[in-house]
Amino acid sequence: MTGAIAIAQLGAGRFEMPARPFIGFDDADKQIVENILADRLKEALEKL
Repeated sequence: MTGAIAIAQLGAGRFEMPARPFIGFDDADKQIVENILADRLKEALEKL
């Protein structure tokens, strides 16, 4: 799985972290995913 596929799955709400690291999933991809997760958490907390 590439980082792009992981990000697409995350956007669709189907993201699951696999036991093994992604092939081609580098630090830049990790930062993008962390930013998306942080945004989602912020949105969820604002709804409370």
